[in-house]
This record gives sequence, structure tokens and C-alpha cells, in this order.
Amino acid sequence: MNVRKVILWSKTLSSEALMLSAALVAVALLVSCGDDDCPACPKPEEEVEPDYHVLYSYAFVSETDTRRLVHEYSLKTGALVRMHHYNDVFPFNDAVFSEDGSLTYYTRMFGDFDDESKFKCTWITNTRTGDTLALSYGNGGESVELSTDGEFLLVSRSSRLTLFSLPDLRELYVDSLTVGGEMGNAVFHPLSNKFYFHRGDYNGIQVATYGSEGVTSITAYRTFNLEGDVINPVWESVSPDGKYLILDAGRRLGTAYFQVRDTDSLAVIFEAQYEGWRLHLDHAWHTDGVRVFMPYLGGFDFPGIGGIDVYDITTKVLQPYLTADEVKLDDEFLGPGSISFTPEGDKMVIMDGKGALASGGSILVLDMATRLVTRRIDMPYYAYPSALALIPIDWEKEKEK
Repeated sequence: MNVRKVILWSKTLSSEALMLSAALVAVALLVSCGDDDCPACPKPEEEVEPDYHVLYSYAFVSETDTRRLVHEYSLKTGALVRMHHYNDVFPFNDAVFSEDGSLTYYTRMFGDFDDESKFKCTWITNTRTGDTLALSYGNGGESVELSTDGEFLLVSRSSRLTLFSLPDLRELYVDSLTVGGEMGNAVFHPLSNKFYFHRGDYNGIQVATYGSEGVTSITAYRTFNLEGDVINPVWESVSPDGKYLILDAGRRLGTAYFQVRDTDSLAVIFEAQYEGWRLHLDHAWHTDGVRVFMPYLGGFDFPGIGGIDVYDITTKVLQPYLTADEVKLDDEFLGPGSISFTPEGDKMVIMDGKGALASGGSILVLDMATRLVTRRIDMPYYAYPSALALIPIDWEKEKEK
């Protein structure tokens, strides 16, 4: 704006117009000053780093101390926010959250004790207050999965698989095994009323359709590698767009397979073969919806070789993302057990089991841009790490409410 022309023009106006034009000049000067140090110019608001919390569960390894603990840490500061004690029961094996983070869905399972209500259960709490909202005894596991619409819950990886309706945890379907291993992890299709799982007594994938009253049908498919050999599913997940079923499977003689299948036909689209010790322990989909990250741990026979692989569904490439050689943890080595991502997708949160032995655990925060560990939170006790889950609530914003 030409300020000089505004001033000259104002001389021909009435006093009221003159006052108005003066105000316009002031506005023009403020808008056009362009001086960052100008006291009249508004200061840009400083970006505040989100403060997400992470739940970390593990059990003491002690003959005299049977307490089980769940810690809640701040990823922003690394500080312990609160600690939950469970006496004479085992901690949760897995936890997921509602889309807004307000509800937490837990499951825990251990052994085949006579009193299943003590060791196997699934429950729902208010994330902010910790209040229990629903509880189901006898239906626990090591994996919990929430449907996209938030109306159903799957609990698996124990001697039984349970489909619940929400919010009251009403049982809709139960499948159990007495011999032949455990029910494998169960996963929902994100866009249709189907879920996928595998049984310990069957080398194949089960596809179930369900509704508000329970499971309406189950179809079983034998799983083979591209050479025609039967392989045993170990872990599976479905891509966020619902098109691909990701499958990790094992076979005798220590060979493992990574497969990408069409979710409708279950036809194999991509397959890779790798050593059995590299079998993936988890599938964690990044917030971009196209990359799945999978941790592995060499175990007792191959210590010190833990790492993370990544598969991109757009490029159809499976490759190493992080190896133990790239992460220096003093005298220890990388032993990832499970992975979570911040909602922005800029940080990966890793449950590090410190290798194959029960020598404690750590929470590692990895910057996705640099692949460098920016924060490490060590557990203060000698313990078996059990589960990790990132709470998708920005606690900095919560303070403002």
C-alpha cells in the first residue's frame, strides 16, 4: 500500500473521514511493517512438542516378590507419570485405545490355572481417570484388537479366541483349543465385517464373517508357499486400506516366509524367504498407511542380532530398516519386541527387551527422519518386558481443557 497517497487523499475529506483514513493508515503500517522486532506486530505462537504417554508392562523376576507392575511414562520428558500395581496376578499382555484415546482396552493371560478369573481377563477403563468400565473374567489373551467402527473387540493368542461386542464386553463368539497349541492372533478387516485368525492345530488361515449377533460363517484356507509346501501362519495383519493380508509363517528346518496376500481371494502377491530366527514378532503399520514395520529377535541361539524390517505396499519391497549394529546401547544390543507410532508418525516407540535374556527392558524413542534414538527410558528393575502401548492423547493439550 502507498501510504503517501492515503495521507494526501485524506486532506480533502471531512473530519470523520479523516479519522477513518488515519485508522486505515495505522492498519496499513502494521500490516506492512515487516519487522520481526516491531512491538506492535503479533508474535507467532511457539509450537509446543506434543506430550504422549506410553504404557509399559513387565513382571518382576523374583522368587520372593510376586508383584506385577505397569508403568506410564511421558515420551516428552522421560519421567514416570504413574505406576500401577497388581498383586498376585499377571500384568496386561496387550492394550489398545479408542480413536480419541479416551478408552483403554486391556487383556491379560497366563497359564492354565484353575481360577481363570484371576489370570485371564479383558477389561475396559477410562484412560484419563483409570476407572474400570467393563470387565470379562476368563476371557484373556496376549493380543487385543479393536474394530474400525469401535463396536467390536477381538482377544486372541491364548487357548481361546473371543469376539466381544462393545461397550459391555458381551461374548458373541468363542473358539478354543484344548490341545495343539494356541489360537493365533486375530485381526479385523478395516472396511468389512470380517476377521482373520489361525489355529495351532491347523496350517492355514481362518476367515470369519460376523454381525451384531456373532459369527455367521468361517472359511478355512490351507497356506502354502509359492513352491507348494504347507507353511504354518505365525503372525498376520491387514493393511489400513483393507486390500492386503500380511502373513509371517514358519516351516520345518528353520525356514520362515513373509507373504502379502489379497484379502478377498487370499492369493499370494509377494513372498520372501528368510532364516527362521528372523521371524517377525509383531506388525506395526505406520500412520502413512503404506509401510508395515516388523521387529525380530534372534533368540538364545542368535543373540545380538535383533532388528526391524519394513515392507512398503506401494513399491512391494521388503528390506531391513534398523539393525543391532546401527543402534548402540552401551554394552547391550537391540532387542525389539513391539512397536508404536506417535499420531504424527514422526517418532517410533520401541519396546526393547535387551536381547533374548530377561535382563530388564527399555523404551526407545526413534526419530523417523534420522533413524536415531533420541530418548531411552530404562526400567528400574530386573524384569521380563511384557507389553507396550502408546496412548494417543496429547497431554499438553489435555492440561488446557
